Amino acid sequence: MKVMPDAKMEGLGKPKKGNALYAAQWTIKNTGTAPYVDSPSNGSVVIDSSGQQFDTTYRESNCGPSFNGRVNLLPGKLAKGCMTYEIVEGSKITSVQFGMSSGFGEIGEWNIE
Repeated sequence: MKVMPDAKMEGLGKPKKGNALYAAQWTIKNTGTAPYVDSPSNGSVVIDSSGQQFDTTYRESNCGPSFNGRVNLLPGKLAKGCMTYEIVEGSKITSVQFGMSSGFGEIGEWNIE
């Protein structure tokens, strides 16, 4: 995973006043035996040093192509994409979570240093 703590907006719109963008580029691999169909951005949050969680936003950032929408992966295949989060400006992001099945399945958490 690659993180961009100072992601910039692409296209129209900007974060709310007092907010900033944070982005992470993910690589998801289907290690199972059945097709994996999901909307990855529905199941991901970033967490700051105070424990506050921030959801993804549908805004595009300079991180790269986004994971907004649906992903279809056959067994053994992988997909790469970015998820952009709108956070409170000055937040220190310490971890990121991803949950399969739009956040209702197994959840993994990775520390950000």
